[in-house]
Parts: sequence; C-alpha cells; structure tokens
Amino acid sequence: MNIGAKIRKLRKKNNFTLKDLSKKTGLSISFISDIENGRRKPRLDNLNKLAEALNLPPDALLSEIKNKIEYNTEVKELLNRYNVFLDGEIITEEDKESVINFLRMLRDRDKKTNKEV
Repeated sequence: MNIGAKIRKLRKKNNFTLKDLSKKTGLSISFISDIENGRRKPRLDNLNKLAEALNLPPDALLSEIKNKIEYNTEVKELLNRYNVFLDGEIITEEDKESVINFLRMLRDRDKKTNKEV
C-alpha cells in the first residue's frame, strides 16, 4: 500500500473528513487529497503533521519509505560488491536500476499474492 492510500485508510478509520484532517494539520484539503491520490509526495515535516493528527508515532508513515530505501540500498550494495555480468560484460548503473526495479516488482507481486491467500 502506498503512503497516500495508507493515509486515506487511517483518516477514514478515524472518521475524519479531508476538512477535519486539514484543520488538525494546517495542510490544505487539496494538498491532502493530492497525497492520498498519489499526485503529490509529502515532505517529512508534513508526514509528521499527518501522523500526529492521526494519533500515530512520528515514524509510522515513514516505515514504507524506509523499507524501500533499505531494500534498494541492500540490492545496490550486493550488485556493487560482486561483478555481475550481462552478455559477457559487467552491468552498467542503468542495468543495476533495471535489476532493482525487476526485483521490487517480484517482491510486490509476492506480497500481493500472499495477501490474497
């Protein structure tokens, strides 16, 4: 679940309207709506305001972002540690990004499949 969907789910769970959450955070209704619909990415200070308004620990909304960063870092470190070859040549930085995106897609698909079971 992306961060916007997570915020929307928590807002609704707390029976808050966009207007309620706007009043609690000082963020505009349209900005919160844009976050929830994936049109905008909130800064850390705004994530903290949203978390506080939703009665969450400050880093609760950051866990997904942190997991993605850690995952990407771990994969990049592995790819940099070993000489990975593609068609007889060491892969480029662009190839590394493609590998990371492919692995992320597989991971996300597995998470979705496991949720459906």
